[in-house]
Amino acid sequence: MQEVGQAGRVLLYMQPGPVTETLRHDAVLARWQILFAGTAPEAERILSEQAFDVIVSADIEFLSRCRQACPRSARVGVLSAAEAGSAMAAVQGAAHSIVGGALLPSLLEVVLQRAFGGTGVLSNKRIDDILGHERLPVLSKTIGELIAALDSPDAGIREIARVIERDPALTARCLMMANSTYYGLPRRVATVVEAANYLGTSTIRTEVLATEAWKLAKGADAREITRLRESSLLASHIARSIGGAYAAEASAAAMLANIGALLVLGRMPAKYRQVRALVASGTLGPEAEGQVVGASFAQLGAALLDRWRLPATTCEAVAFSQTPFPHPSRGLSVSSLTYISCAFAAEMTFEPDAGIAPEWVDAMGLSAEMPGWRAVAQRLSMSWPGGV
Repeated sequence: MQEVGQAGRVLLYMQPGPVTETLRHDAVLARWQILFAGTAPEAERILSEQAFDVIVSADIEFLSRCRQACPRSARVGVLSAAEAGSAMAAVQGAAHSIVGGALLPSLLEVVLQRAFGGTGVLSNKRIDDILGHERLPVLSKTIGELIAALDSPDAGIREIARVIERDPALTARCLMMANSTYYGLPRRVATVVEAANYLGTSTIRTEVLATEAWKLAKGADAREITRLRESSLLASHIARSIGGAYAAEASAAAMLANIGALLVLGRMPAKYRQVRALVASGTLGPEAEGQVVGASFAQLGAALLDRWRLPATTCEAVAFSQTPFPHPSRGLSVSSLTYISCAFAAEMTFEPDAGIAPEWVDAMGLSAEMPGWRAVAQRLSMSWPGGV
């Protein structure tokens, strides 16, 4: 991952006009190698000739095509205020980051800093080298089919249940969740169809992938696995409680936020112990991880989830789950809620020195909400461990 300020290749495809002319001539943006395209054919021609680290565009269909054609590029969607309501879901599926409003130079600077700042979601050579293609965990055929069914607009609950029923472990997991005290259903659920109806597709996806995540550290230090599991579960419940409209997505991202740590714990245990020793001596987690492993655990987890074809917003939230980087549009987002929930969980369980920087809270415009959210997190942590 490149450092902020180093030259990085950026393709910016937008209709020609005053905004693009302002961006072309901004001195601050000159630190990056930005190529401009005014039409989709021009942008696609440029992409056929050279690779880019970041692609920025307001064309949702173009970004969707880039997801397949340019998997190594970070994709940034630009929405006008009028489009924010109707197009948000589509852009979230095509882009790693979403920018609302006019793309001013100062806003584009934040977006590019974020992409090149060492905590983002780029699938770059450094992360590829760390993970190693031949060692990269892959989803089983059944899990892959289940994720595809959950993503399909044409698949109903019965179709999803039929995929789950092909795997006895998945079947048992779904029935156990539906019948747990956490959901408090008035009667016991006996079929996968009933369980899927009660749980919903978002919960099924989260729990299934979380189960896959724990397999990454099979046979590793049981105490560390327990620590990471409890932290993930608490963060997920905090996100579900404070997330509002973003609750489902933020809860899923928080549950998966430690997947990179599990990967390192299971495959590089000596390096994991080195990281923990540095953290115990006062080094910040992401800094220690970068020193020892070469990338943060959050980066590695986001890269793995991207290869598992999870939504871009989930990958981004995991990538920033340990880093309080301001979202360009301020306020709430899946990323900011995931970070807050993970920070609360760390602070209230295993890492009491963890905390959320007040200056970040102010910059995000969230000062009024934080006391109430903290109270919710404290209430949940009082009776922890919990969960299903």
